Amino acid sequence: MANQIHVTLRPDGKWQVIRNNAEKASKLCETQAEAIEVAKGYRKNDPDATLYVHGKNGKIRTNW
Repeated sequence: MANQIHVTLRPDGKWQVIRNNAEKASKLCETQAEAIEVAKGYRKNDPDATLYVHGKNGKIRTNW
C-alpha cells in the first residue's frame, strides 16, 4: 500500500497527523489548518505519499 498521511479530528478535539497503519499520531495540533501545514511538510520528505484531509465528520474532504 502506498504511503498515506491523514489529518483527522480526535475525540479530545485536537487534530492529528497520522500515517496509515500507525498506532500513534506523528503530531497533534490545535487547528486543522495547523495540522495540514505539518502534513504538507511531511509530504515534502515523502513526495509519493498521498495526503488525506478529513472533516469533522471523519469523511475525506480532499486529498492530494
